[in-house]
Amino acid sequence: MPRGLDPPPVETEKKSGKLVAHEIFRNTPDDVPRKRGSSPEGRVSFPEYEELLSDRPEKFSQEEVNYREAEGEEKCKLCFHFFTQGGGDRRTVCEIFRPSGEDESVNPGYVCDFFTKDSKEYPLLEEEDK
Repeated sequence: MPRGLDPPPVETEKKSGKLVAHEIFRNTPDDVPRKRGSSPEGRVSFPEYEELLSDRPEKFSQEEVNYREAEGEEKCKLCFHFFTQGGGDRRTVCEIFRPSGEDESVNPGYVCDFFTKDSKEYPLLEEEDK
């Protein structure tokens, strides 16, 4: 009999030292990746999707991160936070700030104070800002 899209039970149990959040994972071997959705197939429901989006942090403005034309070798295109968003209209995007214009992309030749190649070193931040 097919299972419904009821949310996972609140209680959890230990299985090989790991918490198991839903009965569909009870007999799953530990080396099989677990899906996060509440449906039996592991797909997420629309309420789970909405919950994820409601918890998403807002991005900073370009003024708040001191976004500017790069003068040295540090540029957005080399930053850990920079990526190209796929689709028909490819755009360059930053994880931490949003450009002013609605359809504006991040300029690969610009930089902000939070430039980092590895998310460990921030060469453009003053020591007191770290």
